[in-house]
Amino acid sequence: MNKFLIFIGIVLFLSSCKKTTTTEELPTPVQDVVGFVSLYDQYGDYQQNGAGVTVSLDSTSFSATTDSNGKFVLKNVPTGYYTVTYSKSGYITYKSSYSNLLGGQAYLLPGINLYAPSINVVTYLTAGYDSLISLYQVASVVGPTNVTGEQKSAMLFIGFTPAVSATNYVEAIYIGNTGNEFENGYSFTNYSGKTIYIVGYGATTDYSYLNAATEQYVYTALSATPSNVATLTIP
Repeated sequence: MNKFLIFIGIVLFLSSCKKTTTTEELPTPVQDVVGFVSLYDQYGDYQQNGAGVTVSLDSTSFSATTDSNGKFVLKNVPTGYYTVTYSKSGYITYKSSYSNLLGGQAYLLPGINLYAPSINVVTYLTAGYDSLISLYQVASVVGPTNVTGEQKSAMLFIGFTPAVSATNYVEAIYIGNTGNEFENGYSFTNYSGKTIYIVGYGATTDYSYLNAATEQYVYTALSATPSNVATLTIP
């Protein structure tokens, strides 16, 4: 019996000598995320009232709406990687990705511009070789011609199929302040031996964001109506 009691005593002593280790999970840092959105109409003119833009973090429930100054606040956002979507009816959606939201204090996002679709429309797009200047000429009319005093600009998108568009292209070219028509010369030497297809859109600016999935820029101030598609075969 005495041996048994001694054994129990040793076990209890050894048990009391063991250290209990616990792991405490620290809370994920959170912060308010603040930003400003500027609105521009179909002519590219700044709008004084910036209210009504919905700003949301993709794949989360975080969302806010801008006030008349274009300001928004996303409350108590945990540290993480986010894509921020800016949207408003009548305007072209904009997206930005951020990987450096840090906890501890308010984080100020870069200012964002949101544009209504351009009223400009590119028509009668043509392309051909001009031997006098040894360049390929791309020409077009930009309308509507009855709107005076407003900037008329365009974007050209170049691709390798007739399905070229603002979301299916290999090169984009901005043509600013064209008036009612433009004619520009290009060498296109980087497309030697290929047939290229060109389409135009009215634009108020070349403002864009990078789509991480497609690795292409999305231009956010275009007309909804594309031009005809012009074709060039580069020797």
